[in-house]
Amino acid sequence: MSDELFTDADVAMDSPRLRWMKKHGVQTRYDGDCYIAWVGDLDEAIEHGGADPEAGGYAEASTEDDAILLIANAHGLRLWNEEETQ
Repeated sequence: MSDELFTDADVAMDSPRLRWMKKHGVQTRYDGDCYIAWVGDLDEAIEHGGADPEAGGYAEASTEDDAILLIANAHGLRLWNEEETQ
């Protein structure tokens, strides 16, 4: 019996949210006073829609989770806890 709480394999796995973000190309960053989330290339998101995620831009919010939710809704994506498991 080990005194470790988690195995090395468990620690090496991505979280469900991180796996979902990688799968859909969602990226985030803190931009000084808010979080922004976008799909794909940030420069393209800025060029196509700016701060309007519905127009292909990026989403701004006070929390990272809210920014992810806004961008997921704009792109018609089900969140990591809403997708069916495989």
